[in-house]
Amino acid sequence: MARCSGVVFLATLVQLFSTLQCVPQGFSLNLMRESPGKMVPIGMVFIDNDRMLICDRKGKIEICLPNQIGFPCETYMTAEDISIWDETGILAILLDKNWDAGTKRFNLYFSSETTTVNGVEYAAGGRISRFQHIENAGGLTSRGDFSTQEVLFHDTDGYPVVPFWHYGGSLSWGPDGNMYLTTGDKNDKGAVLDNTKYIGCIIRITEDGAVPPDGQNLPSSVKPPECWGYGLRNPFRAFWDMPGGSLPDRYIIAEVGGNSDCDSWEDVHLGKPGTNYGWPSCEGYCDQNTNIFQDCNCNIHDDPIFSYPHACNNAAIIGGVVLRNPSWPAEYTGRYLFAEHSEDELYYLDFVQDGGDEVLGKTKHLFHDDIEAPIDIIQDRQGNVWISTWKGTKVPHKIWKLTYNGNNAPPTILLAQASNTTTEPGVQIKFTGLATDTDPLTYTWDIGGTVKQGIVVYHSFPNPGQYAVTLYVSDGVTQVPSNPIAMTIGIPPRVSVEVASATGLFHGGEQMLFTASAEHFDLSSQSWIPLVGGYYSWESVFVHSTHVHPIGNPVEGADLTEFPLTVPVTGHGHDRTTGISVVAEVRSPEGLATSVQSYTWPVLVHQQIISSPVNITLKIETQFFTTPFTYEGLIYFKYVVDMPQCIDGNERQILSVTGPYDVPSKALTMSRNNPVVITFSAPGAAC
Repeated sequence: MARCSGVVFLATLVQLFSTLQCVPQGFSLNLMRESPGKMVPIGMVFIDNDRMLICDRKGKIEICLPNQIGFPCETYMTAEDISIWDETGILAILLDKNWDAGTKRFNLYFSSETTTVNGVEYAAGGRISRFQHIENAGGLTSRGDFSTQEVLFHDTDGYPVVPFWHYGGSLSWGPDGNMYLTTGDKNDKGAVLDNTKYIGCIIRITEDGAVPPDGQNLPSSVKPPECWGYGLRNPFRAFWDMPGGSLPDRYIIAEVGGNSDCDSWEDVHLGKPGTNYGWPSCEGYCDQNTNIFQDCNCNIHDDPIFSYPHACNNAAIIGGVVLRNPSWPAEYTGRYLFAEHSEDELYYLDFVQDGGDEVLGKTKHLFHDDIEAPIDIIQDRQGNVWISTWKGTKVPHKIWKLTYNGNNAPPTILLAQASNTTTEPGVQIKFTGLATDTDPLTYTWDIGGTVKQGIVVYHSFPNPGQYAVTLYVSDGVTQVPSNPIAMTIGIPPRVSVEVASATGLFHGGEQMLFTASAEHFDLSSQSWIPLVGGYYSWESVFVHSTHVHPIGNPVEGADLTEFPLTVPVTGHGHDRTTGISVVAEVRSPEGLATSVQSYTWPVLVHQQIISSPVNITLKIETQFFTTPFTYEGLIYFKYVVDMPQCIDGNERQILSVTGPYDVPSKALTMSRNNPVVITFSAPGAAC
């Protein structure tokens, strides 16, 4: 696939310009921040024209001035008693609907451990809580006060299945003044239709956490009373489009599809009260009648307004926003902008009528094709679009800003260069910039927090550490930043990681132990010696061919040289395209850090499945097979196998099963040299 490209200078240490060039004419997509991937910028919101809150999934919220030189930030609030296993943590943020009127409160959807709030004990699970903003002296001095927590909604499902994936979600205010939260199947798709669980629901509550009295929520015979809709797999992002005037309001839900690369679909739904969105019976349009979704029924399940197949590739839709910026070209008004996380792309949908439910041509249109791993899309108060990205600990997270400049094209930075990016403290370094534009330009450098002006500037760093240097170029109307130049002052530690495994492979349920050793360079002896007092950070991810999922519990601490990890036996199965990656970062007392990534791969075995009679179709996870067959998977992992009760038009019961299959739980435990033999009864009544 073609990617954005620009002018390439054949010189060392050159940082190419950060304004991506293959957005539509008149637009610019600028890299505003690039920081280590340890932070997961899962949620953003502007609290006024100038200040943004950025939520790290792992518990910290920053307050930032994103349009200022250096993108300055301070810690705004740190969530306490938070669960950050796998995909849990802070997942969404929403300002109080009367924020601008002076209430200055905000809401978080996050995963908590068992804790007591205002004298009430809440079991571990997801919750929506409200907090107070403290303005202080304004700017970056403002803070959120965690001690003011009021629990508005508590998800009593807890954490039902390991790994903890598919918890959603998006928080939004609807046109009715109520709060909406999208939640996923919590990796427990068999419980989506359980009327006692919130799994797969759209939660709808009042601003104070009560069930709205209008009767729109589901009856208790279907779902708990806070549920407004159900049957969702992973509605990671949703957006209320409320254009005003005569146009209708629309709740646009982007639902991430399943793990079968050749059979799964990504869906866009319009939210309606009482709706069953189809999972696990449906993905894609409800009238497909494919083998994998043969139970999908348009009379029961919602038909998405748009859907696209994985087509034997990875895919993960990231819902976005409806564009209604009056300063942008009129043809963009009413378009739905969204992202594809696995393919690193931005798309938009056109509607037959603005505010309608019919997507023009059932087609998505490419807006931009090179923005790595988007995870959140918001608009600021001027209608510009901001996008955060994350693709694992070893890849820096980024925040981009999409603007429309019309005929006043922004400056193009051609060069941002350092004479040396690795040196000792006190050494003078030359920084050189070059940009082009039809207007006079000003050059401003942010050198690790020190601001200097000029096309060429000089700087020496007095202390060891790792710093970022960014060039900002302005034409008097628009200011654009370069890609950051990474500077290493001093000699970082030397780190190695070993895993306690003879083969470097893993099996389901295995308790793996990763061990790091670190050395630092001693200037007096000019030799490497063991590092004492190092600060260790550990994280692990489930690796696909094009994207990753957090897995396990990230930890950090002084001299924390070991990292245990238990491989799940349920959830997402393994195949030849998956593995586990563990990243260890070691930081010396001087502030220099080195990270090392270690990969391990699954032990795959071939499980023979035999039936009597033969030619029986079974469903394993999301794929269909006809007996006898051999299935490849991770040894000791428990795969869900659905057995048919109606075969060739007649009922048949399972008489016996030998081998590693448990009928009540439908779990096939992969093993060597132990075939599964299923014996069915003779044909019974017609079905």
